[in-house]
Amino acid sequence: MSKNNVKTTIRCKNIAPLENLNEEILSGSLKIGIFANNGSGKTFISRLFKLLEDQIVPELNADGTSPTDKLLSFGKSNGSFSFQITDQTDIKEQITIDFSRKNLPKIPTTCYLYHTFNQDYVEDNIRALDFEKESDIKGFILGKTNIDLKEDENKLEKLETDCKILKTQIEKEINQYIEKNINHIQNIKRLDEYRYLLNTQNFFDGVNKDNQSVSKTFEELLTN
Repeated sequence: MSKNNVKTTIRCKNIAPLENLNEEILSGSLKIGIFANNGSGKTFISRLFKLLEDQIVPELNADGTSPTDKLLSFGKSNGSFSFQITDQTDIKEQITIDFSRKNLPKIPTTCYLYHTFNQDYVEDNIRALDFEKESDIKGFILGKTNIDLKEDENKLEKLETDCKILKTQIEKEINQYIEKNINHIQNIKRLDEYRYLLNTQNFFDGVNKDNQSVSKTFEELLTN
């Protein structure tokens, strides 16, 4: 059995429901599982680590508030988060973030790389895959840097599929109309115009062509 030679210290003050968290965890590794009831603050802790993962200071909102204001407890103007890892000989990680309403926090440089897989991350990835319950999702979960592109690719693919379905339906209705109202006209199939103008592919090609310029408007032609 490994010795408890790693001490992890986490402190939260006025962070959502965690108004005064002060915990020290002794373990044999950095693998720690957190189990708690819903609404106890797990998501907020993960969002604190997400700030460390991005290493980007957020920008103020248009109304002058800070994106991190939502991390603070109700009715509180200030809060803080600190995280420290020590082994038997040295401090391996020591970070502190101070929060103040309508102000941007200073994000410290970290000694470790943080990867946050919280509910926000899952929802972003599921949304990009157009996920439905019971769906069979294959492949790797994407990182946030690829989510926006993947979502656009899915939208484009859906548009292309819808376009093919619509084209098939239009082609079917055109052919039904021709068969019912035109094909019975005597000798019409002998005309070159019939073979060209009533060809559905030529119809679609004509829709995609640029509009031809005319010397007179429709109203002017009617008056002549």
